[in-house]
Amino acid sequence: MSKNEFFASIKDKPLVFIDFYAPWCAPCQVMVPALDSMAISMKDTVHIVKINADENLGLMKELNFNNLPYILMFKNGNSILTHDGFMSRNDMEAAIRKAYSK
Repeated sequence: MSKNEFFASIKDKPLVFIDFYAPWCAPCQVMVPALDSMAISMKDTVHIVKINADENLGLMKELNFNNLPYILMFKNGNSILTHDGFMSRNDMEAAIRKAYSK
């Protein structure tokens, strides 16, 4: 995925929560059940996207980050959150609720 494709994919959605992960990343794997559950329970609030970093190394380089997990959140196409490292379900939900309510 190119940087242009990445930004085109989020531009039409009001709120997008993106998790860059890798199958070998232990903290990433701990977050998977919460993200999968939230994708269902919060589907009317936020669009949750998981991007395999190993398959998108060029995009990571273009976005200028190296660590995993790496979280990005966009509201109406504008970046409103970047987070480097593990994020608990409570923290993810709180960030989404805060962004949704603004």
